[in-house]
Amino acid sequence: MSRSPIKTPAFRLFWLGQILTQTGSEVSLLALPVVAASLLHCTASQISMLVVLEFLPPILLGLHIGAIFDWYASRALLIASDLARGALLVLTAVLYAVGRLDYAVLCGITVMLSVFRTIFDSGYVVFIKRIVNADQLAETNISLGRARSFAETAGPSSGGFLIAALGAANALIVDAVTFFCSAMSLGFVRETVPREVAKRAHPFQDIAGGARVIAQNSTLKLMIGVSALWNLFYAMMWTLYVVYLLRDMALDMRVIGLTYLPGGIGFFFGTTLLSRLRNRYDLKATATLGIWITVAWALLTATADGSAFAKAAFIFGASFFFAMGQALYNISSMTLRQLSTPDEFMGRVGALASVLFRSTMPLGAMLAGALSSVLTLRQIMMVGTAGLALAALILTMSKVGKTVAVPLLTSSEAS
Repeated sequence: MSRSPIKTPAFRLFWLGQILTQTGSEVSLLALPVVAASLLHCTASQISMLVVLEFLPPILLGLHIGAIFDWYASRALLIASDLARGALLVLTAVLYAVGRLDYAVLCGITVMLSVFRTIFDSGYVVFIKRIVNADQLAETNISLGRARSFAETAGPSSGGFLIAALGAANALIVDAVTFFCSAMSLGFVRETVPREVAKRAHPFQDIAGGARVIAQNSTLKLMIGVSALWNLFYAMMWTLYVVYLLRDMALDMRVIGLTYLPGGIGFFFGTTLLSRLRNRYDLKATATLGIWITVAWALLTATADGSAFAKAAFIFGASFFFAMGQALYNISSMTLRQLSTPDEFMGRVGALASVLFRSTMPLGAMLAGALSSVLTLRQIMMVGTAGLALAALILTMSKVGKTVAVPLLTSSEAS
């Protein structure tokens, strides 16, 4: 029996690098909306457009980037992506310091950050499957999920205080440093590219290969469809979430930062629960449980009311349930997709899946901007809650096929 990669020094360093970069990312997750809303005084519609721009690169470039990862080793591209994102965040802080950061510049930086994030996200799933055996995927994804739980615990809570102490623009430098650390840690992990990949046609000549794999696999179609619907309504809520907490809920920025603290605890609880449930229940069952828990997050967020303390308590509880549900759903869903995809198509399937279930997010962001002129922020949160419940219901009532990769059937074989 092969040694678990999780116990090797190289993987532990990689795991630590992911903790650092995800912690920093949680800081910028707060800082960028605050830069737009408070420093540049953007309207709700302008913030919605920023979110739309952030979601466009995965849709426009995802298929080609995924094909590249089927052809080349992914580690170098992941490292380059981390370095580029770190540099862009430093640039943002510098531009603000010299008074050259405006809405148009922030839009451009947002697009470039999204391009490099698309590169990283497309290659990350491929990279994981190339450094571990198939029977170690669930264990590895859970371990990396726990790294994220730590990040979601430390990042936003410290981010709120960093923003208050240093300013939102300067807090982005913290995130930049973590990206540089992540790039360094990736250099210590060895990657094995399947030999059969080199025997296939150039990936740009077969981008549609990912679509053929998905079309022939009921599990992939179900999980992608449910995720797309969930993302539509999640994006609608998330676009105005910080604005909702600042303006409708009247919460202090430091309190908002602290409300993310239960999220890290919830994510860790979710990964721990998944590690116990995965030997008793299948991945579809744990994914279903997780998506329903995210509905509880949306409901608590939309109905939070009362005193400032009561509102904060609602958001604290909502943050816990959201992260716990995400841990169960995201890890189960990703593992299902990995197990259902042949190795030589992992990049293209992963990229197309990302394009499909992220393509609804710009629509959700635009929907949020449109609804903001006719509905209150709280009413928009209620609409989003109903949409998440619909996605959860569809997954509950559906069945999945086998969760093992099957050879791709050509049109002649299928007939």
